[in-house]
Amino acid sequence: MAGKKNNGVVAVISDLTNEQAAQLTKEIIKAKRKVAPKGKSIL
Repeated sequence: MAGKKNNGVVAVISDLTNEQAAQLTKEIIKAKRKVAPKGKSIL
């Protein structure tokens, strides 16, 4: 769509355990599905 602004979020978080990274990924996906169900996501 011409003139429509597309917003995105990029975050880098280091020094996480595998379990912490998995939980964070799960929560981000859950929030994304609620807020922007038709939005594209790449994790």
